[in-house]
Amino acid sequence: MKFIKVPTSQGSLGRNKGTEKAPDALIPDAEGVEVVEGNIEDTNENIEKAEGDFFVGGDHSITYPLFRKFASEHKNPALLIFDAHADTVNNFHPPTHEDFNKVLVDEGTFKPENLFIIGLRHVDKIEQDFLDEKGIKHLYMKDVPSKEELIEQIKEFAEGKDLYLSVDIDSLDPRCCPGTGFPVDGGFELDDLLWILGQIKDLPKRIDLVEINPEKDVDERTVESGKRVIDTLSSLSLTTD
Repeated sequence: MKFIKVPTSQGSLGRNKGTEKAPDALIPDAEGVEVVEGNIEDTNENIEKAEGDFFVGGDHSITYPLFRKFASEHKNPALLIFDAHADTVNNFHPPTHEDFNKVLVDEGTFKPENLFIIGLRHVDKIEQDFLDEKGIKHLYMKDVPSKEELIEQIKEFAEGKDLYLSVDIDSLDPRCCPGTGFPVDGGFELDDLLWILGQIKDLPKRIDLVEINPEKDVDERTVESGKRVIDTLSSLSLTTD
């Protein structure tokens, strides 16, 4: 498994600076994408060209160029996201971390029914309308079933598809992961999410981990949680416990 650092917060429009420091905190020895400061479009071009299996950001807008490339190389691309937010606000180019799902769908990069977002807790009406209109599969945190049933839903969703997995650290409850730009109470407990990821780790063909902000972290709890996510989804051993 090849790891790539994507040290950019450009997609947060200045509202979540610090996420660019997460890759070095998590996988310092990995190869990195060249970030063109002040130019998200050129940076996205570099991200799209990067060859790798597990990409560590950075803000969530990095999923846009990464999934576009992935979709161009697979017959039936699908995107599974753990996130507190739907990221379907505007059709904005280049897309920010709160727009990229809408842009991917509106551009026809993949079929809307091939998007599954799990763990939602903060969704604007315009986003909910888009999810409903496009028939996008989604689960609010309050509606997440038992872990076992969720695994079955994910496997059913992934069957016959080329799966890309994106993990936004704010899918976790801020009590265990305070170091993120837009925390929302009521997320997954770390051990529960790790168990779920461990059960599906062989399904995705490409993975990203995003929205960890070391500048907002407390006692490195979020960075350590990110390392445990990487441990679970790969053969790396970054943690000491």
